[in-house]
Amino acid sequence: MTISVEIMSRRKSAVIAGSAILAMSVLAGYAYGFVFDRLVIPGEASATVRHIKASGLLFRSGILAWTMILVCDVLAAWALYYFLKQVSEGLSLLMAWFRLVYAVMLGGAILNLDAIPVLLNNTMTVTQDTEAQVMLFIQLFQRSWSAALILFGLHLLILGFLAFRSGYIPVIWSVLLTIAGLSYLGVHTAKLLFSQYEVPIESIETVLSVPMAAGEMGLGIWLLIRGRIAL
Repeated sequence: MTISVEIMSRRKSAVIAGSAILAMSVLAGYAYGFVFDRLVIPGEASATVRHIKASGLLFRSGILAWTMILVCDVLAAWALYYFLKQVSEGLSLLMAWFRLVYAVMLGGAILNLDAIPVLLNNTMTVTQDTEAQVMLFIQLFQRSWSAALILFGLHLLILGFLAFRSGYIPVIWSVLLTIAGLSYLGVHTAKLLFSQYEVPIESIETVLSVPMAAGEMGLGIWLLIRGRIAL
């Protein structure tokens, strides 16, 4: 009876983890791939502020999406720990903590975006100083998020190892998770250390974006469809 209850709980955790990961992927595509890329023009403070003021509701919806991503990360951390703790409870707990700390750091980064509408609403006339403050908040968000994603990369490396050790998660996902973890570590460490140099980090990130997304999204789909029956 105890075993069956344990298995049922782990099956539920697989569904929760898969749902949270896929929801987070969709929300990230909206918040960063659509809202951020549409409104923020790198190096163009006036154009960026003009876009944000003209599309205030869209910008706020992006902030809401980031907040929902944070919630999904917390859910995924808990559910993945519960799903994989039989493989190694200590490593599973470490994996979950890396993701939880990442979520806390993401929350801090989001506060920088949240300050922008407040600043613009309290400013009668947009000056160059106002534009500079807006761009500073955006840069702080990007750098804080990059620092957080280094921890996320470590989370994925441990997750990939646990998936490999599990015996019930296909090896392909552990390989892709490991590649994704190394990609996050490399790209975002480079962003923090070499952003002032002429290093084609953005081009490298574009190339690595496929394995970075495929590993976790693939695991999310597997957890949702097959995870509950693989135990």
